[in-house]
Amino acid sequence: MTTTLEPLSATRQRDDRHRRTCPHCLAKAGAARAKPAFRPDIEGLRAIAVVLVALNHADVPGFGGGYIGVDVFFVLSGFLITGLLDDEADRTGRVSIGGFYARRVRRILPAASLVTVTTVAIAYLLGGASLGNRTAADGAWASVFLANIHFAASGVDYFNRGGFGSPLEHYWSLGVEEQFYVVWPVLMLGIAVLTRYARQHRSWLVAGVMTLICAVSLWFSVTYTHSSPTAAYFSPFTRAWELGIGALAAVTLRRRPPLTRHAPAIGAAVALAGLAAMAVAAFTFTSDTPFPSAWALVPVLGTTTVVVAGILSPGHAIARVLGSAPMRFVGLRSYGFYLWHLPFLVLPALRWQVDLPMRIALLLAAFGAATVMYVALENPVRHSRVLARRTPWALGLGAALVVTGLVVTLGVQQLNRVQYSGSQNVALADLPTAKAVRADLPAALRLSSPPADLAPPIDDIANAGSLTPDQETCDSDYGVTQATLCFLGDTSSSRTVVLWGDSHGAMWMPALSAVASQEGFRLAVFTKYGCAPLLGVEPWHPTDDRAYGECTAFKQSVVPLVQQLAPEQVILTGAFKGWAYVGPDGDEVPGGTFTSTKGEWLPNDTVDSVWDAALGRTIKAMEQTGAAVTVLGDIGYPLEDNSVCMATHRSDVGACSTPRKQAVFDAHNAAEEATADKAGATYVPVVQLLCTRQACPAVNDDTVVYRDAYHVTRQYSELLARAVGTALGLVSDATGSGRQAGSGSTG
Repeated sequence: MTTTLEPLSATRQRDDRHRRTCPHCLAKAGAARAKPAFRPDIEGLRAIAVVLVALNHADVPGFGGGYIGVDVFFVLSGFLITGLLDDEADRTGRVSIGGFYARRVRRILPAASLVTVTTVAIAYLLGGASLGNRTAADGAWASVFLANIHFAASGVDYFNRGGFGSPLEHYWSLGVEEQFYVVWPVLMLGIAVLTRYARQHRSWLVAGVMTLICAVSLWFSVTYTHSSPTAAYFSPFTRAWELGIGALAAVTLRRRPPLTRHAPAIGAAVALAGLAAMAVAAFTFTSDTPFPSAWALVPVLGTTTVVVAGILSPGHAIARVLGSAPMRFVGLRSYGFYLWHLPFLVLPALRWQVDLPMRIALLLAAFGAATVMYVALENPVRHSRVLARRTPWALGLGAALVVTGLVVTLGVQQLNRVQYSGSQNVALADLPTAKAVRADLPAALRLSSPPADLAPPIDDIANAGSLTPDQETCDSDYGVTQATLCFLGDTSSSRTVVLWGDSHGAMWMPALSAVASQEGFRLAVFTKYGCAPLLGVEPWHPTDDRAYGECTAFKQSVVPLVQQLAPEQVILTGAFKGWAYVGPDGDEVPGGTFTSTKGEWLPNDTVDSVWDAALGRTIKAMEQTGAAVTVLGDIGYPLEDNSVCMATHRSDVGACSTPRKQAVFDAHNAAEEATADKAGATYVPVVQLLCTRQACPAVNDDTVVYRDAYHVTRQYSELLARAVGTALGLVSDATGSGRQAGSGSTG
């Protein structure tokens, strides 16, 4: 018996090896294998994820960490997509890249394109050309799944929701996913090809590669979140590990047979532990939680635990709740709801006051729109037999949708771009004096309808109100560390006046360059984003949440250049709003803060004393050059982006005026003036040219005052050329009042 069975056993072993290694046999066997089983509990997790995100964006109390819903989506996406790729590799011995992207097109692009184009159109309708153009620019990046790169490069702070946020900002997560899926299917294909004759090793090789990716990505997430949290939030490299954890679960655990003993109890307990971790993150995390960093492990591992529980015991009690009909109903529509919820929250707020009950109603309306889109667009396209059978057709549809999105979003920007040249060559004698400007302010506060010849036009405040190209050339970006010589005005003159400041220094370029051109001196400009002229203190970066070393280096390089120029006057100015410095422990020490409860700016004595001490050092350094030193005081700040406010309140621009207590940091201005006086410099209180004792108007003398929430428009800066130039002693007797340099009066 034994001798007759041995050859048969050997034959079967050879047949088994042949079936495991023959590509034709793999494909034939795979055709009969069932596709991955539908997981109703995963639809329930999708429902939880999208509701958390929506409630967080609606500022519903208690959901400060609701943004972790996106991390739940990442894990589920990595698990499901990798499972499909893994099964395809099992069935066929390869991965069809074209087929994969054809499925992504059918699933993602039609709905995303519809929401993008609709949102851009409504943004123009409700917010005018200025806001519409910005939304269209965001839409262009979203159309090619690079919104996350765009928002990171623009310095968008995901957690800073004061004022206007883009109605397409949530498209960042789609960008992260699609960027991940540019790489991962290709890696899966490569591994499938390498292991087609050793299939038993493929899953372990996939798991090893993904483990390495996860480890590197998590390490980068922790370090980059610490150094540049704003950019880290949107980075695909800080998020890849989240999708990777789901992918690891798919290739290592998905085919594990369910438990046979105590399965329901164990599955329910494991799922409860995972849901508890998600709940801890959703209800205890805030905008101050460093994220993603290592904190993202809480929702990511929690989600993975719930998914694994469904593998251990597919029918456990928690899985049945997650897979119940109401949860599946929301989960199946979660993608559309995610796309629609932010436009529904942001766009109506451009025109109307939106309180909490209204925001909840808007979310319900967004879900209604998602339901309609699910039935009328998503399902028909995704389950189209024609597109499913013809991969080139599906890929062609994707290309057409991307191109259409780009044509629409880029085209409408060109059609709605208002050109406004301004009046840079107006004679100083024809511009108002400081007294005339101040006299117009009370009437400006009573203004309702905008003037017919308003400059710049309401629909292009942000664009036309910015600096001219030659002025922008002199303004240094965040990354610049060395100052260079840049001149405006009469560049051939032997007389030199220095303007040194941050973006507030840059906003006075139009006024001072006009004075320089007509009064015959050259204006040497040293301005840098977020870099006030304060020696001996390291500021905190305005957007990256880190020490601003580039500013420190830039300031040190300015001093020898000013000494080389030997100017007759040095003008210093900086914005206090948002300024912070690096404390003794290396952390951020913020400046004055506005409290909505008290309705005013509150002083921070520590920051003011640091600012004033540094300003005093700068004044002394500049006085050593032999120049007269003048400090241009801070301005009043509108509560919100003025270009958005005026586009929203077209028939009542008075609604965009800001009470003085909410606009002006009087305590800081007084301390700065005292510092200038003590150091022997002159202080010019320019806030008197923008605000009365009661409020700061949005429009004055047919001119828009602010171009955003921080800066005056180029046109208003030009309008004040005579007033500011006279206060600085730079306007001659024939034009101005003949005051001496450093008189400091704007009255």
